[in-house]
Amino acid sequence: MLSAWRARKAKAENGEVIIKKGKSIPYGLRVEEGKFVIHKEEQEEIKQLFELLLQFGINTAITKINETSLKKWNNGTLNKIIKHKTVIGCMATHRIEYTTDGKAKKILTGFIENYYPNLIEPGLFYKAVDVMANRKQKNWTGRRAEQDFNIFKHCIFCAECGGKLYYDHRGSRYKGKIYPFFKCDNARVQKHVCTADNIRFECVLGSLLDSIKMINRIATEFKRDFKGISTQARFINPKINSLLKTDSGNSNLVLEEKQKQLISRRTKLDNMSTQMVEADYNVPTKFIQEISKTEKEIGELNKEILLIHSAFADEGTIDVQDTKTVIDLFMTDEGRAKLNYFFKTNDIIFLVSHKKATRETRFSMRRKNDLVDEKICNNFIRFPLKDILGSYGLGDLQTMLDLTVS
Repeated sequence: MLSAWRARKAKAENGEVIIKKGKSIPYGLRVEEGKFVIHKEEQEEIKQLFELLLQFGINTAITKINETSLKKWNNGTLNKIIKHKTVIGCMATHRIEYTTDGKAKKILTGFIENYYPNLIEPGLFYKAVDVMANRKQKNWTGRRAEQDFNIFKHCIFCAECGGKLYYDHRGSRYKGKIYPFFKCDNARVQKHVCTADNIRFECVLGSLLDSIKMINRIATEFKRDFKGISTQARFINPKINSLLKTDSGNSNLVLEEKQKQLISRRTKLDNMSTQMVEADYNVPTKFIQEISKTEKEIGELNKEILLIHSAFADEGTIDVQDTKTVIDLFMTDEGRAKLNYFFKTNDIIFLVSHKKATRETRFSMRRKNDLVDEKICNNFIRFPLKDILGSYGLGDLQTMLDLTVS
């Protein structure tokens, strides 16, 4: 039995199709005349699912894809294709282990790369995997509800103490309407640390719109050699970017090559890690050294890619060209998710505070990661008590978005 399994594995490693029918053929593929053929509709469905995972939590992405999908997805089916990597051409190899009650159990032993045709780009696969890992690490759970309009989720902080700003969608209530607000988490639970006032959501949104307007004005009025806005602008506005950037063709080719190398190293590391677990960590020193070398290469490639992204806008971002773009995106569920994704993938954070006595909002937009911490813009705005967003053609946010007490 063992020799038969090894023979099948050897055939698979040589590119021979060993599974020709049944449920073992991955979703999105068929076998015709002894060769794998991609089912276009199912392939597009898988691609759409992974694109949704970039913007939404797992449960929301699955709900959305199931509205139109041929297959009814769930957490189990999604986790399986991620674990086995079939969508990026890998064939998972297993051995059978029997439990004490005699039941057979499949144990993953490694991967045969390039066995199946790629159903999605490996870059999209690993990008989605990384986004999901970051959500889990930071306790991100996707959007809490359809009524959650917080486009600043996980990237907004108190300008007074640096603490996280807590979004309360229930907000304050007045005459049957709901007014969402931000509150400093320190001011909420540790008043001796911070005494910052609550901030109406409209004041933060209005500050963002005013900042985008200011950046556009700078782009229009200043020449290409004006150094003061170079780092501020190119991550927000393609108009400014076009004024300041040099020819990006060569850098884009370098970025593409680095990403291919990173994907290859990650798949290799996953394979070696699985093999090491299968061997109960009883592996030669040379094998351990190869793992260490691969991990180091992955770290270096990540740094190089981050540096390239520091000079050129991220390929997955949206075109935030003016205030109208932001407003249009804000008015839909998917648009709000795209805005939030834009901020997070470009390492944009917001430092905000509000003085209730003067109605003045302090708003700072920065780009911050392990390599850079730079100002995009600062703003101080005194908002009216009513019609806060009126100057941007927006009426009562509570009426437009049905923020009423049920």
